[in-house]
Amino acid sequence: LDFLFILDGDTVHKINKRLELEEGVLNSYKIIDVLTGKEYDLRLKYQPLKEEEHQISFKDVVGSHWAYHDIKELAFSGLAKGYEDGTFKPDSNMSVKEFMTLLDRFSHKVQLSVNNFNHYAEVPLMETDWAYAEVLSVYRKVQSQNLNKINISNLDRQITRGEAAFLIDSVWKIEGANSANYLSDIYESIHREHIVNLMRAKVISGYPDGTFRPNGSITRAEVSSILNRLLNQSKGTVA
Repeated sequence: LDFLFILDGDTVHKINKRLELEEGVLNSYKIIDVLTGKEYDLRLKYQPLKEEEHQISFKDVVGSHWAYHDIKELAFSGLAKGYEDGTFKPDSNMSVKEFMTLLDRFSHKVQLSVNNFNHYAEVPLMETDWAYAEVLSVYRKVQSQNLNKINISNLDRQITRGEAAFLIDSVWKIEGANSANYLSDIYESIHREHIVNLMRAKVISGYPDGTFRPNGSITRAEVSSILNRLLNQSKGTVA
């Protein structure tokens, strides 16, 4: 036997043993390669798929809103969810934690190549936190030499537009083949190469005044627009 599962550093399971996972609980395992002695951490959370009706309209997203069709398409696909009061709050900003959680869940539902780098950086969250598994999953898709490009010391702060572009470019293997428009305010940004790459891939765009505002906040509507472009690319409907 080449590999063993070790649960909680105590009970040893053969790799082909059926593991019973409690719904919604994060389970920690250690995989040991007995040939090389290398150890790998593994965390699993069982979350069964549930049939549910998708809310496809929101009382604060009307046809005149610039992101109406993006939000509508994502909602119809079950990828955009609103609040219990029937609103979507399209012009509200997103926290780092909310954005990383959304990216992780979105990555499981679109047919795009995902990065997964072999490092074991941790995040400042308790394992019992509702977003721990999702945030950790996204963080470990970032190349180790780029971890300094996202400040995760406070995950409840608003995420910037530059950080959002950086994380999207880190999670998915996106290659831009088009020319990028000139943006006057990105060349001193630590996220410049990621912004340019996403522009070349037609995933993001700047403002009419020729800026991107990498240090500005990003709204739920703007995120919906970006994710809908990724969704369409995964379907092959965007050139």
